[in-house]
Amino acid sequence: MGVSPDGGEVWGAVWRQGAGGGMAVVDITQGQVVARIPGLTQPRRVAFSRDGSHVFVTDRDHLRVIDRVKRQLIASVFLGDNAGGSGVSCSPDAARCYVATSQSGEVVEIDVNDFKVLRRFPAERGADGIAYVNLPR
Repeated sequence: MGVSPDGGEVWGAVWRQGAGGGMAVVDITQGQVVARIPGLTQPRRVAFSRDGSHVFVTDRDHLRVIDRVKRQLIASVFLGDNAGGSGVSCSPDAARCYVATSQSGEVVEIDVNDFKVLRRFPAERGADGIAYVNLPR
């Protein structure tokens, strides 16, 4: 699950065997589910663009990009068959996202503007968490 940058929403993965997958959006002030976004296969981790306009969700085979306001899936980037998309972290400008894949053992760099894979870096199988850090030059 993830909390929106403005603190108003919690987005949680819904994953039940045989019941499909998606995201449930909980409005914090109302304390209830206000939206559901279907069509994700085993959703796992959530990240938000810094401005809160987009939500990035990993699932078994994809990085999904969701328009937060419209609550619509706007892009899917294929990570690989049963890659095991897990942790996701994005650059501050949200131009690039990095996804740890637990099954294929890679970190996948994705251009979010063009919705395509740029590079793959080897990692250990079972990789899950990931963070983006700006280092001083």
